Amino acid sequence: MFQQAVVAWVRRHPSWVHGHSAVFGALQRQQSNDQGIQGSRGGWHLRRSLHSETDAAREQAAAMAREMKAQRGGMNVFDGPAKAAHRDRAAHWARTAMGVLPSPSSPSSPPSQQQPASSSQSTGSQPQSGSTETGQLYSKPYREDPLLAMVADRLVDRLDDISGRTFKRVAVIGGAAIHVLDCLAKSRAGGSVQAVTVVDTSPGMAALVQDMAASGAWPKLSVTTALMDPGKEILPLEPNSLDLVVSCLGLHWFNDLPGVLAQCRLALVPDGLMLGALFGGDTLQELRIVCAVAAMERRGGVSPVVSPFAQVRDGGNLLTRAGLSLPTVDVDEVVARYAGGPPELVAHLRSLGEGNAVAVRQRHAGRDVALAADATYRAMFGDSEDGSVGATFQVMYLTGWCPHASQQKPAKRGSATVSFQDLADGLVAAGSGQGGATGEGGDEDGACDVTPPP
Repeated sequence: MFQQAVVAWVRRHPSWVHGHSAVFGALQRQQSNDQGIQGSRGGWHLRRSLHSETDAAREQAAAMAREMKAQRGGMNVFDGPAKAAHRDRAAHWARTAMGVLPSPSSPSSPPSQQQPASSSQSTGSQPQSGSTETGQLYSKPYREDPLLAMVADRLVDRLDDISGRTFKRVAVIGGAAIHVLDCLAKSRAGGSVQAVTVVDTSPGMAALVQDMAASGAWPKLSVTTALMDPGKEILPLEPNSLDLVVSCLGLHWFNDLPGVLAQCRLALVPDGLMLGALFGGDTLQELRIVCAVAAMERRGGVSPVVSPFAQVRDGGNLLTRAGLSLPTVDVDEVVARYAGGPPELVAHLRSLGEGNAVAVRQRHAGRDVALAADATYRAMFGDSEDGSVGATFQVMYLTGWCPHASQQKPAKRGSATVSFQDLADGLVAAGSGQGGATGEGGDEDGACDVTPPP
C-alpha cells in the first residue's frame, strides 16, 4: 500500500520528478512493468521470511553463547578436559610403544576409561581404542615421530644461534615436550641447562615424562613436571624464575593465547627468551575441506571438525600484546604423505593427541560421513600412482624477549638522515657504474669489463 501511494503521488507531480532523476528512473521502471507491484509484494514477503529466519538463528546463537558463558565462565573455543583426555590416550599409546614401565604413582588405566566417550571424536570416523589398532594404521613410535622431531629440532636450533647467553632454568609447556628434551640434551645450548620443568594439562603425559627421566632418558638434565588445570589455563610458574620458556606445538590449544603468553613473560627474568611453535591457519586444510564437503552432502550442514588455528599475520600481534619485545615470526609449511590414506592421517593425529577438542562440536558424525570424507579426500588430494594422500602442516615459530634496558630499541620517528629513495638511487648509480644494471660498459661481443669497487 505504501509503495502504491508513493507511485500515485509521483505521477501527480511530474515537475518534481524531472528535477529528481533518480526517482524519475524508478518511476519509469515501475511503469514498464504493470505487475511490478504485485511481484514486489511476494518478494517482500519472501525477504521478510528470510530475515525472520536469520534473526531466529542469531538469537539461537546468542542463547548458546550465553549458556556457554554461564557454564564455563567465558567464551571458550576449546574443551580443556577433552584435550587433556586426548593427550592421556596419546601418552598411553606412547608408553606402550616405547616400553616405558609406569611407576606406582603413574596413571596406568586404559585411555578409554580415563576420557569421556564424547571427547574421542577426532575427524568423523569411529573412535578407536587400544594401541594395537592404531599401530596397524600408523606405526611410527611417538618419540620417533618425524613431524614432532622436525619441529622441535628447528625450534631448539634457534638457541645455538644466540651467542654469549646461557639458559639455566627452563620451562617446557605442553605439546612435544619429550622431543624438546631430546633436542636440548643434544644441543650446544643445552649444556648450560640445569633444571627443566615440564608443564602439561595431561596427567598421563606428565607421568610419562617423569618416568622417562627417572629411567635415564636425559641424564644431563634435571627434569621435573607440573600439572596445569585445563579449565583455568593458569601456568604453575613463579614470576621472574626462568631464563627460557619453550612450547612446541602446544600453544594452539589455549583459549586465552595472549594471556598465556603474558604469563610466560611474567615467569621470565628480564632479557629472558620465549620460544614457541604452533600450527598455523593452513594446517590440515585438505581435511577441513573434505569433511565440510562430506557433511554438506550427507547431512546438509557443517560441524567443526578441524580446530581453528591462529593466522600467520596474528603472530607478531600476539607477542606484542603479551608485552614481549623484539618479536620475530617465521613460517614453515610441510606436506606429509600418508600411504594408508585418510585413516592413517587420522591415526597419526590421534597418536599425537591432536583429536577434535572444540567445545561446540558434533559428537558422532556417522559412518556414512566418514566414508564420504575418505572418498572425497582420495579424489581431491590423492596420488593416482601410489594411492597416498597429502596433508599440510603450517608451523609458526614465535620468538620474543622479556623487556630489558640493554635490548635494541627502534630509533625515534623522523630521525633518519637518508631516505629509501636515496638508497635506491645510490644502488642504481652503483650498478650503472659497474655495467651490471643498465647493460652499459660492455664490449660489442657481450663481455663486460667490470671494475671492482674501490
